[in-house]
Amino acid sequence: MKRLLTTYIAAAAILTLGSANAAGELFIYNWTEYTPPELIDKFEKETGIKVSVDTYDSNETLLAKLQAGATGYDLVVPSQNFVPILINEGLIQKVDVHSMANFKNLKERWKFPEWDPKQEYTGPWQWGTTSFSFNSELYAGKGKSLKEFFEPSEKMRGRLSVFQTPDEVVSLANIYLGIPFCSEDAR
Repeated sequence: MKRLLTTYIAAAAILTLGSANAAGELFIYNWTEYTPPELIDKFEKETGIKVSVDTYDSNETLLAKLQAGATGYDLVVPSQNFVPILINEGLIQKVDVHSMANFKNLKERWKFPEWDPKQEYTGPWQWGTTSFSFNSELYAGKGKSLKEFFEPSEKMRGRLSVFQTPDEVVSLANIYLGIPFCSEDAR
């Protein structure tokens, strides 16, 4: 059983690098296990467009692959903090999000985000949390505090794993230590 303990809100964005090619295929580059197979099946049945999904485990992996020249993706899904990097490096193309039929249905909070203030490159797809989870059949702790993650018992030391992206762990550490996310305080 997994338990969600603490939250850090982040907005993911869908970025357009091209458009579904004339052969009726859509190429997506997304986080590992973020694209439900059922959604792909439904989309393919409704549109007749074949979908191929490549996955990555961190924003850094996504960036490195795009910088190395990977092309042909119609959509990539980085975290919001990597959007300005991708824009500045010319790794993504503008997309006319405002003319999409459902743009008018977006809540105001998702329009014109700070990482894409004119909303020229991104459209919101999902938002989520950063936390930790555990298998209660393997861990006898309560899972009620980040202390269990950052100061694990002797039995749990060396048995924890995290995403391979620093900002996820640093954000949790900031919450645990009670310090602001953007601070020069060396505490």
